[in-house]
Amino acid sequence: MTESINNLDEAGLLGYFESIKSNFLTKLILLASIIEEKGGVQKLSLPFDASKVITDIKGYIDNPVFFSAIEKGNEDIFLNLQEDLVSGAVIQSWSVFEQILKMLESGNYASSPESSSVNYQRGVYQFTSREKKDLQLFYYIRNAVVHYNGAYYSYRSIDHRYNGTDFKSQGSEGEKIVMSPVTVYKLIEDLERYATKAWQNAK
Repeated sequence: MTESINNLDEAGLLGYFESIKSNFLTKLILLASIIEEKGGVQKLSLPFDASKVITDIKGYIDNPVFFSAIEKGNEDIFLNLQEDLVSGAVIQSWSVFEQILKMLESGNYASSPESSSVNYQRGVYQFTSREKKDLQLFYYIRNAVVHYNGAYYSYRSIDHRYNGTDFKSQGSEGEKIVMSPVTVYKLIEDLERYATKAWQNAK
C-alpha cells in the first residue's frame, strides 16, 4: 500500500517520530565532531579529507562566499548549523503532532476542501493540565521559529517551566529562545508521547 496520511496507523505515527529523532541525533553527532574551541570561541574544524568533498561540490554549485567562509572555519556557519539543529526538530515534531490531530479530527483531511484546525484542548485526547501547558509552550516555540526567527514575541505570552528551563516571554520579546540539545530531544519525545496518547484515546 502506498504511504498516505489518509491511511496512517500507529506504526506509521511512531515511524515519523523515529525519523525525526534519528535526524536530530545524527546532526548532533556530526556537529559535535567538527567543533573546535579556541579562546572560548567555538568554530567549525573540518577534517582534512573534507577538502576533496568541497572541491567536488564546488564543481556544480557556485557560491564562492560560502566556500571561502567554510574553509576559514567561520563561526557564523557553526552558529547557523546549531540553530538549524533546534529549529528543524521543533518544526518537524510539531508538524507531525499537528498532522496526527488533524487526521483524528477530520479523517482524510488532505483530500477534503474544508480547512481543519488543530485543537489539542479537546477532552477526547485526555491531556492533563500539565500536558496542555507543555503543548502550549511547544506551539509557542514552533510559532517563534516560523514567524519570529526563534525569538520571544508578544502576540501571545508564555510563562512555563519545562525540563528545568523557564520560558517567559514578558520582558524578553525579541530575545532568542534558548534550548539545550537535551531539552530539544525531550520536546520531540514528549510530542511523540502526546501524539500517541491522542491516537489511543480518540481512535
